[in-house]
Amino acid sequence: MLRQKIELLFEAKQISNENFIYLQKTLETIELIPISLEDEKVHVLVTHLAMAIARQEKGESMQEMDAAIFKDIAAQEAFPRAKKLWEKLQDDIPVAFSEAETQYMMLHLCQVA
Repeated sequence: MLRQKIELLFEAKQISNENFIYLQKTLETIELIPISLEDEKVHVLVTHLAMAIARQEKGESMQEMDAAIFKDIAAQEAFPRAKKLWEKLQDDIPVAFSEAETQYMMLHLCQVA
C-alpha cells in the first residue's frame, strides 16, 4: 500500500522522478528495521519525506521547530537510532535539507527507529 501511495504521488506530479526513485530506495532501507511498511508511522514518515524533498526542490521552507520541542525530541531514547537512520537515508537523498526540515524528519524518525 505504501509503494502505491508513492506511485500516486509520482503520477499526480507531486514528486519528481528522482524523488520517486529515492523513496523506493528509502523503503528498502526502512525494511531493514523491525517495523512494517504498513505501520501508519512509516506512512507518515515517507509522506513527509516525499513532501519535504518536493519543498526543497522548489526552494520552499518550513518554519523551524521550537527549540524546546526539538530538545525533547533529542532526549528521546530512540533519537540516536533515528539519527543513524537519517544519516543512512541522506546518502542518496536528491537535495540538501534545511535545518527545519531535518528537525521534522527527526521527529518522524524517532517514531519508527
